[in-house]
Amino acid sequence: MERETVKLDLLRKEDIGQRVSKALAGGIPVIYFNAFIVFLGQADVGIVLQANGKETCVLNMSYTTAKTLVEQLGNTIRNFEEKTGNPIMTSDFITKKMGVVQNATS
Repeated sequence: MERETVKLDLLRKEDIGQRVSKALAGGIPVIYFNAFIVFLGQADVGIVLQANGKETCVLNMSYTTAKTLVEQLGNTIRNFEEKTGNPIMTSDFITKKMGVVQNATS
């Protein structure tokens, strides 16, 4: 049973890699952002993405999707920090240390 689980995990990782490659090569818009605003609705969560102080798009998602996104992003960043030995600073941390005025939450 354990070998089957490992095999399925490997297949899933390969599938994810293939999907990312297709998305990047397939004409889907790629949006860069360096700030964001999070808001709540009665049944969903939204994120306004911003690049250099200008709104670029809005993401809407269910609470379940939002929580899953938070967990997966957190795991990805933790993994990066552990492997590189380099903690990533948050915008809030930089703002406190540098006294930079911030227009969006992060």
